Order: sequence, then structure tokens, then C-alpha cells
Amino acid sequence: MHMFDTSIVEHIEMKMVRPSQFSIRDKCNDHQEVESLIMSIKEHGLLQPILIRPYQNSFEIVAGHRRFYACKSLRWRHIPCKIRELSDKQAFEIQITENIQRKSMSALEEAEAFRKYVQDLGWGGV
Repeated sequence: MHMFDTSIVEHIEMKMVRPSQFSIRDKCNDHQEVESLIMSIKEHGLLQPILIRPYQNSFEIVAGHRRFYACKSLRWRHIPCKIRELSDKQAFEIQITENIQRKSMSALEEAEAFRKYVQDLGWGGV
């Protein structure tokens, strides 16, 4: 049985979206890589919406920080998003999984992510 993502894509105002409180990667640390993403979005548009969750009176990015910053640098006013109700634990687990699968995290980033998961958020049994 295949699982399909039935999330509806909404176009959300950029000013309503904020970075994750659990950001586990260095913010856009590879300028050349970000510039390449910006050029790709200029040419092809944003191919994959970012994943956000309701947080306080706005939304918090769960997956897609680099895409968000690239679109912000292009001065987009709205960004395609999938919105999901997620707990802090679920959001953090998605971030870890997405980053490990998408691109190798540095050993320091990986260690810091797991430290936050266990110590800061109080969850064990990783």
C-alpha cells in the first residue's frame, strides 16, 4: 500500500513565516549553494513547497529553510507551503530526518541536533 501526501498547498505571506526554533543546520553556510538554488528558483520556480506548522500567531518552518531564504532574497511576497499540525517533537524529528536524507550534515551539526533532541527537549530513546 502506497502512502500519498494529500496536504493542500497554500500560498502564505512571507512575513507570516519564521525560522524554526530548532534550526539544526548552520544558516545557509554555503553561499555558492544558496546562489545556485536562487538561480534554479528564478528559472523553474519553487518545485517543492516548504513545510510549516502553526506557531503562536504565525507559522514556523519545519522543512525548507534554504528554499525560504532563497525566495526571500528574490523578494517573494508569498511562498507555497504545506501546513501541518505538529508537536515540537514531531517537527524536530522531521527536521533531523529531512536534513540527514537531503544532504550530509557535518559531524558537529549532527551531534548538536541530537544533543538538542535529548537534552533541550527532554526526549530520550532516540
